[in-house]
Amino acid sequence: MKRNSMMVAAILTFLLVGFISLDHAQASPTIIDFELEIELKDGTEYEIEYDVKKNQIEAKYAVPGEVVTYGQEALPKIEQIFKQVNLVPNVEKDVVIKELLNVFHIDRKAVSEFELDVKFDGGQRIKIDEKTL
Repeated sequence: MKRNSMMVAAILTFLLVGFISLDHAQASPTIIDFELEIELKDGTEYEIEYDVKKNQIEAKYAVPGEVVTYGQEALPKIEQIFKQVNLVPNVEKDVVIKELLNVFHIDRKAVSEFELDVKFDGGQRIKIDEKTL
């Protein structure tokens, strides 16, 4: 009887720890909408869009010197940006700006306009609209 009680306690502990771990892993916000527009003083423009709608992803990747891509073709490039930049709610504005400019090797002084709008599945948002950096 004592052995069965210990076994039941061990199984319950294992299940409880598993539920806590799963719950914690799911707490991480997911990007459902991402819009980035960077305009340089010389007129060069960067435009990245990513939008999840009813299990479908709409995407656009328009960067100078590269062919404009849409949909599934654009996803690998956009997902690479998501991996390189710390896109989480409540991140400091200057950190996100610096990281995104670094992805494209853009000097901050060359930027005339920087717009970023990121929406997460939990309702959180990053919104930056800067005319001068």
